[in-house]
Amino acid sequence: MRNIIIMLLVSFSFILPGCASWLSKGKVDKERAALHLQIGTGYLSQGMYPQAMSELLKAEQLDPTSPLILNNVGLSYFVRGKTKQAEGKFRLAVKNDSNYSDAKNNLARVLLDQGKTEEAVKWLHSV
Repeated sequence: MRNIIIMLLVSFSFILPGCASWLSKGKVDKERAALHLQIGTGYLSQGMYPQAMSELLKAEQLDPTSPLILNNVGLSYFVRGKTKQAEGKFRLAVKNDSNYSDAKNNLARVLLDQGKTEEAVKWLHSV
């Protein structure tokens, strides 16, 4: 019995550090995503669209459910004339945060550009 307890303790000593690193990895990924988001947003505001897209896609890869990141990736697509991709990102942003008014407004703008006026108005009324 004592040998079984010792084996379990030894096993847990190998498993628990792995769990801790797994838990902290998520935090590190979100922090790295936030840095790429800041850099990408800066590039976007300066009109440096290829650099912005590169940084924002890195941020999205690290934190794929962040409404703010998805919204800014959508903006990056939008300014490059890729309205279908922009629409998809704005929809994901709203899906992940139904109260995110910037993403709703951006989605409505893209829908208006595509001639989907009724749907755009629906999104604008939900803001």
